[in-house]
Amino acid sequence: MTTTKRDEVIDWLNDAYAMERSIEIMLRKQADNEDAHRAVRDRARIHLDETAEHADRLTRCLEMLGSSSPSALKTVAGQVMELGKGLTTKFARDERVKDFLAAYGTEYFEVACYKSLIAGATAAGEEDIIPLLEQNLKEDAAMASWLDMNIAAITRDYLANTTTTAAAS
Repeated sequence: MTTTKRDEVIDWLNDAYAMERSIEIMLRKQADNEDAHRAVRDRARIHLDETAEHADRLTRCLEMLGSSSPSALKTVAGQVMELGKGLTTKFARDERVKDFLAAYGTEYFEVACYKSLIAGATAAGEEDIIPLLEQNLKEDAAMASWLDMNIAAITRDYLANTTTTAAAS
């Protein structure tokens, strides 16, 4: 069976949809975590709403290309992976910093995914979906930039507010 450029773009849109749904789990954890820095909780709440809209835009892209609903299997697999990642930091002493670093990496990965999707849509002649993808890219780039601007402050704040046995000695 021959795979077309359009087929590849549809597959990538399904991947992106699963990615967005799994990221909602991470953002919800950050937004609800009373141990997280207040600024992180507040920004996570904003981006959680944006991320839900990203998934909706991806569904619209799939519909515009005549594809059925996003792949449930990919979505569930992505959510299971995100839950697993969450468990790896849940019991870490420095969970706040590790979660922040995971969010940082995730946002830059999303930026790269949307740039690739836009290039793929262009190559496949599917320009109608590009504005929706560009909106997702814009919001993820803004979140990545916010994380980038705050990484030092969040790390310093964590260290300033953490008592260790070495400091007490």
